[in-house]
Formats: sequence, C-alpha cells, structure tokens
Amino acid sequence: LDRPSDAFPDGGRYVCDDGLAHANFSQLITSTGRAACESPPLQQWPKREHREIRRVIGAPPKHKIATFDYGQLEARIIGAMSKDPVLCKEIFNQYDIHGDWTDRLGKAFDPAALKTKATRKHLRDYIKNSWTFPLFYGSALESVAHDLCSVFKRDISPRLLEPYYQEFWDKYRVTLEWQETLEAFYIKFGYVETALGFRRHAPMSKNEMINTPIQGTAAQLVMDAQARLSKAAYDLDKPQYQTVINMHDDLTPYLPDNTLEADIEFIAEQMCVFDRDFVTVPLSIEVSIGDNWADLTEIGTFYSTDFGWTPPKPTR
Repeated sequence: LDRPSDAFPDGGRYVCDDGLAHANFSQLITSTGRAACESPPLQQWPKREHREIRRVIGAPPKHKIATFDYGQLEARIIGAMSKDPVLCKEIFNQYDIHGDWTDRLGKAFDPAALKTKATRKHLRDYIKNSWTFPLFYGSALESVAHDLCSVFKRDISPRLLEPYYQEFWDKYRVTLEWQETLEAFYIKFGYVETALGFRRHAPMSKNEMINTPIQGTAAQLVMDAQARLSKAAYDLDKPQYQTVINMHDDLTPYLPDNTLEADIEFIAEQMCVFDRDFVTVPLSIEVSIGDNWADLTEIGTFYSTDFGWTPPKPTR
C-alpha cells in the first residue's frame, strides 16, 4: 500500500493527522458486555483469508507488535462456572477438546481433512464454531447436524450424528445439568448474570441465555486484565503495557525490542493470574510477535501455573 489510508474505506477517514488510526472500544454496545470496536472496526478485519489487509498496521521502529491471546478462554469459563469435574480435569491436563473432536469427527466424515497440519488446523476452527461451542451454548442435535453439513460438504443427518452427540453429553453431564439450572433460573427471575454480576434481562433465546454468562464473564476477565495493565503502564512508567488493540480474547500492545522478553512475561502473568475466587481452573495465553499485525510468529504459551497460581480453596 502506498499510504496507510489506502487500507481504509472512504479515502482513509479513520486516519488521523499523526498517521495513525485511533479506534474506539466500548463495552456498552454488545448485549453480553463484550468489547466492540468502531472507527475503524478492527475486530471485523479478516484473520485468515485476506489476512494481508492487517499488514497496514505495523509496529513502531525498534518495536514488535505482540498478540496475547487467551487459549480456550470460554471453555475454561464453562468449566469454572459449571464445576464439571470432567471438563475441569481436562483443562488442568491441557487437553485440547476442540482438537480431539476435530480428529474424531474428521475421521468419521472427512479423513482427508486430517492429512496435513494446515488442513487439520483449518478444520479445527470449524469444529470449534460448529460443534463444540454450539453444544456448550445449548444448540440442539438438528442444529449442529445442519452446520456440519456445510463444514464437511456432505449430508450429515441428525440420526447419523446422534451417537457423537450422546457421547458428548454423557461425558459432560454436569455441564448439561448446569445449563438446565441456568434455564430454570432465567424462567423464574427473567435474567441471567456473569460471575462478576453483569445482568442481561429477558427476552433471550436459549442460546443467548447460556452464552451470556460465559461470554460476558470472559469479556470481563479480559477487560480486568487490560485495566490492570493500563494501571501498571502508568505506575511503572512502562507505556508498552497499554493495549493497542482488543480483539475479544486477545490483547495486543507494541513492545520495545530491548525489553521484549521481560515485557512478554510480565503481561502474560497479568493476564493469567486473577484474584477472583470463581477462577478455579488455570488460564492460558498464546503469544505471537511480528513487525506487523499480519505476519506474526507464535513464540509460546503461558499458563497460570507457570506463575505459581493454585486453585482457590473451596468455601463451605
């Protein structure tokens, strides 16, 4: 691109006099309390196909752009809120629930999609959004069967998929019971709430009723970490701790080359460790760095346990 403004619509009206785009982030727009981005809407920029569009956002000289992405955050929130012993144990053992179901459903319906690391990763993204999370958010068998027809590009009837559906809920029976408890609470009181008390009132669909406590709690944890990092930036005179971009479960700052390793460890710890009793499972942070927002290299994953975190003792 010849100019930064070429990446934006309307002749670059989002680019300010300093040559930068200063996006607006708000948690008062979405129903679940998740942060939304406007002017420009960076959260809508493609992450996979046409990812090159992100290349227009680059790090300043002698800096790297770094993304700190929570790994399976909403699955961890489900485990913490439902107290499902099977799911919580899997989280502690760093079990990849999306990857496991990718292999199982891929083997059954499209073995060719598992042949390379790239095709498996591509399929995993679809399984996560068309199978695992929809079930955790209350989708019916017929709904996930319809979605998987598009994923595997073949007819998958509810009857064909039913054994896998039953196996899923036999395994996560406590999570299913938690969903039923949420629904009963909603019917009685007309609202649901996050672990930190954010409430969403009726009317809601079943999926919205289950999704809101999960996604809302995850969003509040991300913004809690962002706020603590912002305070640390001021208190420690470390402006690099300020978040440049919030991509839902991802915080992205610019980090100086000469303090890169120490800054990564500090930010990862702030994002992994919370003084909240309901966080009963370890969180994880996947870190990638690069010279621009498109060309990033994964450098590692941090877990709460790396920083001495232990689960809070249960209260009586």
